Amino acid sequence: MNWMRTGFILIFVGFALIFIAVSILSILFMVSGGVASVSGVGCIVILFIPICFGYGVPSLLIPLMIISVVLVIALLIIGYLMLRDIRKNLRKIGEAPSYL
Repeated sequence: MNWMRTGFILIFVGFALIFIAVSILSILFMVSGGVASVSGVGCIVILFIPICFGYGVPSLLIPLMIISVVLVIALLIIGYLMLRDIRKNLRKIGEAPSYL
């Protein structure tokens, strides 16, 4: 699998999501006449333990938190697959260090 291309695609998707979120917030702010409520969540992963947090309207926090946790799990799976592929390739050429 081409992990370089996968990394660039993930970076592009991240920037696209940020641009879309800011655009939607700006449009809602203009349509509502200067009054808009903002909700958000985030996850910080330390080792393999996700620490998630949220702010804003409580009715929006649950779906946002679920999406955030699903994205963290997907990124952990991608990281594991990348490490497994790198380990396999290094062992194939005989240059794998002992900790891999």
